[in-house]
Amino acid sequence: MSVAVLVMSFQWTDSIESIINTYFHDAQKQDITVVLAESENDTIVYEALHLPGVLVTEPARIISAEFTSGHKFHRGSVNGVPDDAMLTPVYDNHRGIIKIPEDGIVIGSALADKLNVVIGDTLSIKLLEGRRPTVSVLVTDVIDTYIGMPVYMALNSLNTIMIEPQQVDMVNILVDKKYQQELFKELKQTPKVSAVMVKEGAIKTFENTMAETVLIFASFFTMFACALAFGLVYNSTRIALSERGRELATLRVLGFSNMEISYILLGEIALFVLVSLPLGCVVGYGLASLIVSLIDNELYRIPVTILPDSYGWSISII
Repeated sequence: MSVAVLVMSFQWTDSIESIINTYFHDAQKQDITVVLAESENDTIVYEALHLPGVLVTEPARIISAEFTSGHKFHRGSVNGVPDDAMLTPVYDNHRGIIKIPEDGIVIGSALADKLNVVIGDTLSIKLLEGRRPTVSVLVTDVIDTYIGMPVYMALNSLNTIMIEPQQVDMVNILVDKKYQQELFKELKQTPKVSAVMVKEGAIKTFENTMAETVLIFASFFTMFACALAFGLVYNSTRIALSERGRELATLRVLGFSNMEISYILLGEIALFVLVSLPLGCVVGYGLASLIVSLIDNELYRIPVTILPDSYGWSISII
């Protein structure tokens, strides 16, 4: 049981690391995202290439929307991404980069479950900007994500629905680190820019936020597991000594040394602990899976990720 609790505790740090690697590194290749004060013609994407240190630019557009399927309803946003997106591609946790279709939408599995839709169903979308059009769109793919309930549509298709061709409201940028500060100064003086989001800052904020809860949680259960392990081994040893006191005393009279008698007693306890370790690891994985399933929500999903190092540390501590 002690090993199981330790495995469950270490699982949280492994899972958070998995989320960071997948969401912030695999699914996002940009260094910064420039949010425009209002929608602009996509020529601004090419103009951004002339800013200091800019290596690659990529347009994006996010429009608030209401999604309806039967009596199910959700309010969120539609992410318009280019067909050939490289910096912020549509990314599935298991399948990797997904090709965005020209017609239709790609939605997150959490949203698909909430609206009770599958691939091939039609979703009603009311866009909450401009003319506020309402359209029925085919769900072409469902992807697994850790953060939020994303909805992706080809940028050209989204602009066509809005009757606003070639419009963008965000520019994702890959930057040469040497010129990053110079770029920030330039963007600060640009009136069209309303916000600049730095990916490194987002990662640090995410880590700090999760550390306040996850590390406290994991530390509590680690201390609990250590106390539990000590109590179990100590009590088992005391019981074994009480039950075999006469036999051990007899062996001592017959000439066995203290070391040999201790070997008999402690060897039994050591065997008991070693046999329980693999079972504890299996139970720990099961406990982690159960707890993760209970805290699944719209904001984030925690993967059940346990690295070999975590199993090793759990066994070593016990």
